[in-house]
Order: sequence, then structure tokens, then C-alpha cells
Amino acid sequence: MSIRIVFSTAVVKKSAVRRNYQGGEAAFRAAFPYASEDRQLFGISSMSTGEMGEIIDELTAGGLKLSSCFALGGSGEVYPCPDILIEQVSGGIFPRWEARALVDEPEVMSAEGEKLVRWMLAKGWTFDLPEAQ
Repeated sequence: MSIRIVFSTAVVKKSAVRRNYQGGEAAFRAAFPYASEDRQLFGISSMSTGEMGEIIDELTAGGLKLSSCFALGGSGEVYPCPDILIEQVSGGIFPRWEARALVDEPEVMSAEGEKLVRWMLAKGWTFDLPEAQ
């Protein structure tokens, strides 16, 4: 999954929001109700560089750090985060840019795996685990 980069976009790791943002995901969603999101990322876009500066100030005041918790992308400029890839996905007069997480967060993987295992157990599957040696 990915977040579309529109104008100037702050791409924030959900795991960083859960760990560092004051109030967690609920407070983040209340502060940024129009943020786009996928399984692992939030995207907050603005046409105004001044407004994006205010968004960055609010993110950092909430406990998130640029380049370790979120990246910025837009108009071909990228301020990277090692866990987020921002790339051009189409060319032409108006190229399209997207961001995606490079690292699968353990919390997301375990939540998805739990759903699958519960479904399999409900269907009658059984699991045999080898004895510890």
C-alpha cells in the first residue's frame, strides 16, 4: 500500500505515532482529521509551505522527529526517513509521487497474522508445534 504525495506531504509512520505522539493515534486523528492513511503510514498534505511549516511544528511539538518518525515529499523534493520510500511512479507533465513503508512493523504483522490464524482455527485447522529442545 502507499500514500499519494500531493503538493507538500508529511508522511508519518503509524508506529512512531503510537510510541511518541502525545495521545497516540486517537489524538493524531483528532489533530489531523483529513490525513490519508494506509496500514503503516499517515499522509498530511498542504498546498501552502507556510501551512506545512505549521504542520511540521505541530508534529514535532507532539513528539515526532523529522527524518526518524516522518518524511516530507513534494514537487520532486524529498526530506527522507530511512523507513519510508518516496518515489515517482508515473511521468509526464504532472508526475505522480507516492510514499510507502520499507519496513513491516511487527504490530501490524502480528495483528494481520492473528486474524488469519483465528479464521483458520474457526475452519477446523489444527497446528502441531515441535517440542522445544
